[in-house]
Amino acid sequence: MNVREHLPIKNLVRLIYVVSLLVGLSVFFFISITGEAPNTSWIYSLMGSLVNLVLGYSNLYFFGFLGRRSRNRLNGSWIIGVFLSFLIGIVFYFCAYPLLAMINTKLYHLEKGAVPPIVFGIAIDSLLVATLQLILVLQYDKNSAQLELSLLRASHAESVNMLLRQQIQPHFLFNALNTLNALNKRDHKSGEKYLVHLANFLRASISADTGQISRLDQELDLLKNYLAMQQIRFGTALVCSIDIPPDWMQTKFLPSFSLQPLVENAIKHNELTEDSPLLIKVSTQADRIIVSNNLQPRVHKEPSTGNGLSNLTERYRLWCGDSLQINEGTKEFSVSIKTLEHEHSNNRG
Repeated sequence: MNVREHLPIKNLVRLIYVVSLLVGLSVFFFISITGEAPNTSWIYSLMGSLVNLVLGYSNLYFFGFLGRRSRNRLNGSWIIGVFLSFLIGIVFYFCAYPLLAMINTKLYHLEKGAVPPIVFGIAIDSLLVATLQLILVLQYDKNSAQLELSLLRASHAESVNMLLRQQIQPHFLFNALNTLNALNKRDHKSGEKYLVHLANFLRASISADTGQISRLDQELDLLKNYLAMQQIRFGTALVCSIDIPPDWMQTKFLPSFSLQPLVENAIKHNELTEDSPLLIKVSTQADRIIVSNNLQPRVHKEPSTGNGLSNLTERYRLWCGDSLQINEGTKEFSVSIKTLEHEHSNNRG
């Protein structure tokens, strides 16, 4: 695995240079206040910066080389890498210092008594640089893990949403074909009209099927074709009114196939007669759309596959992180769904 695949290289390099600069300035300030001449202070400052650069790049290399097969940063490889970087830093210091001493004869000559403090200082420096780099890498790993988890959750939600939608469409088509068959036997012209609206509905549904959510005007086209089919079937026993602000049509969005199942649910569970028609109203309140109907429970209920309201509730929860608001009174039943502000938003949070 390439080191660039699991390390924030640019940020680590930036950290190396920032720490090296700060160490160099600190050394220059410390040496200056001891009374050293400026021409030696900058050389000690340069040495401090160079040692930090060597330590930083050594750690960066060992992060990738020793840890390339493991995402666990706090393991033996990290400790070995820090130790090897420390050794490289010592070798670099004791090789570079004599060369600088040859350039500037005013530099102190290294004596045996000066070696332990230098080694100790490089060890502390090495541990500090490695710790800062480790913190940065662990934060990067945490952010990467959170991003990966978010992508997995989104992928899972999209897969489940698609599965639930695939359950809805065959269920609707099965009912529509049964109705078409019954209409053709009873009234051939009504069957032809029903077939035209069914074709329009399927054409619109194919267009809506290309995305997980649809613009409100597209959802209403589906609903209107569905209602036209049902009014051919039930006549004046079904009355539906739609009261939605015109400016919502192009600016509001809903998960695809949201409104039609709500109306279908109302028709399925209520009696429809010319004397007592089913009154369905589609209206708005705040940022929500409300589908309501008068309660006229069927005595003999139609067989149900369970893919109606519960299916829509689950799809809506997965996509929007919100829930349907269902209210059932003694005379009215209503379902409220929140609209989305744009097609690329899941409106969570």
